[in-house]
Amino acid sequence: MKTADAIKEETKIEFKLQPIRKEYGSVINNIYYVIENKRCLVLEKFKELSTDEKDRIIDLISRMATHKELRSPIIINHLKGYDYGEIRPKPSRFFFFSKIWFQYNLF
Repeated sequence: MKTADAIKEETKIEFKLQPIRKEYGSVINNIYYVIENKRCLVLEKFKELSTDEKDRIIDLISRMATHKELRSPIIINHLKGYDYGEIRPKPSRFFFFSKIWFQYNLF
């Protein structure tokens, strides 16, 4: 059985900055997605969406980056009992995020 320290050493977590197109305006919140051990669950789930759903999510994330506190019916900012929110484009498809200062992390 592996120790917690051995597992930590094997786990590599990266944060990749999502570029925002200039037509959305000035970025005030950076958007990052998490890559764990060269695997990005956010992008894997994103690739499963239809083209229209992908366009809506890209638009929503771009607006999250350029607005201080964006409100949307598919964004739940704080899940009860947790410190993160979710973007839910469909009842069974979702993306989790945390906001720390002026930064969103999608995971």
